[in-house]
Amino acid sequence: MRRLHPLAADIAVGNVGSEPSRSTVLIRTQAGLDAWRVGSAALHATTLADLNAVARATRRNRRHAEQAMPRPFDPSAGLWISHPEHLATYADTERAPVGPPAHRSHHYNIGC
Repeated sequence: MRRLHPLAADIAVGNVGSEPSRSTVLIRTQAGLDAWRVGSAALHATTLADLNAVARATRRNRRHAEQAMPRPFDPSAGLWISHPEHLATYADTERAPVGPPAHRSHHYNIGC
């Protein structure tokens, strides 16, 4: 089974490090590079001279994510956790599982 990971995106797009009204595009995989080669001809693309802003944002996002997680951070773990692990870890937090909204209860009871 392939592990899903947020850093496994083929292409990531944002604005960190870019001039106003421009986008930063990070190519993360060979599939992303292949897609970029097909589509980039229609774009006005330049190389970022300085990736420091991207590196700072990456460190900040990771630090914030680690601080928000009530469970230990394991960078080699998959993106998803099992439902029993979720119940045990998040039971007394703001991320505790909740039932479906009343207007959807019928659908959940039939489908599950």
